[in-house]
Amino acid sequence: MKREYDPLNTVDEEKLKAALEKEEAIEKSDICWLMSTASGRRIMWGLLETAGVNTTSVARHNLTYVNEGRRQVGLIYLNKIKAYCFDRYQLMEKENGGYNS
Repeated sequence: MKREYDPLNTVDEEKLKAALEKEEAIEKSDICWLMSTASGRRIMWGLLETAGVNTTSVARHNLTYVNEGRRQVGLIYLNKIKAYCFDRYQLMEKENGGYNS
């Protein structure tokens, strides 16, 4: 579980801040590593498609909530990919014909 930095908590403030920065650096490295290979980009594309990041969440029988939860997870990763390695995101889109194909 990812911890959040609380500026009001002065106990071990610097240690916590350093730990959060290290976690973010590792996450960035991991995502960029995954996106550095064609197979990694295919895996991520499939996950984003399964999450429905570019589809509507509206459905019958209360499935809208399930779909929106799935979509939100996909959007979190999509935003991280765009922030950490946008060039590889563009390559992934090109390799897969974009979302509108």
